[in-house]
Amino acid sequence: MSRSPFVDAAVASLDPGGCWAVRTDHAEYFQVISRLLRAHPEVEEIDFDDPEFGIDAGSVASNYELKYLPEGREMCRIAVVRRGAP
Repeated sequence: MSRSPFVDAAVASLDPGGCWAVRTDHAEYFQVISRLLRAHPEVEEIDFDDPEFGIDAGSVASNYELKYLPEGREMCRIAVVRRGAP
């Protein structure tokens, strides 16, 4: 898969050690963004519920999540950290 100018720019905006979390109910989008993030040489995947990152089971849900979770829609999640010392 080719690189994405959007993902490259977003990663470049992160300080080393900075994290980016993606949570969506759109499976096709998640399939693309997760593939791009996992292949990006400047980031590595981390546990989405990492309390050091600030995302945990008690995180704030978006309006879409509040609407879609009761409908049984699956939420797809991925978090990455930019390589390098903070």
